[in-house]
Amino acid sequence: MEVVTALGIFSLCAVSLLALISFALEGVATSSTENEAMHLASSVFATLKATPFREVDCFGTVVDLSTAGTQADAPPLLLYAHFPADALPVITPEPETDAIGYRLELRFEPITLPPASAATANRVSLTVRPLHGPEKQAVFFQTIIADL
Repeated sequence: MEVVTALGIFSLCAVSLLALISFALEGVATSSTENEAMHLASSVFATLKATPFREVDCFGTVVDLSTAGTQADAPPLLLYAHFPADALPVITPEPETDAIGYRLELRFEPITLPPASAATANRVSLTVRPLHGPEKQAVFFQTIIADL
């Protein structure tokens, strides 16, 4: 009788631990997606800030930030990224075939500055979405880029 009780308790504990594995794997996947999205956002924002305001070469697509986002219904600038094994991210204006990666949506919104300022600025919103995976894993970032 003691053996049966011990086996029952052991089985209950084993099943409980197995049920937790799916939650742990989901947490690891979410963490990995957020970490890679952070690296992509850092790369994109650094590129936008490091080039001239009127001629931003954003990974093969030239954007004039002084006029970007002036149309309310302007579609986002789409970029695609993937991480080759043990390498920095590769960001391109076209998706790679059969690549497991991300879709980056850049939106530009002009910011009104005080009249005394001759500078122009944009609020840049970046949405990073996995190409394959649930929609809930989209990660959002924002920054302001100014021509001072």
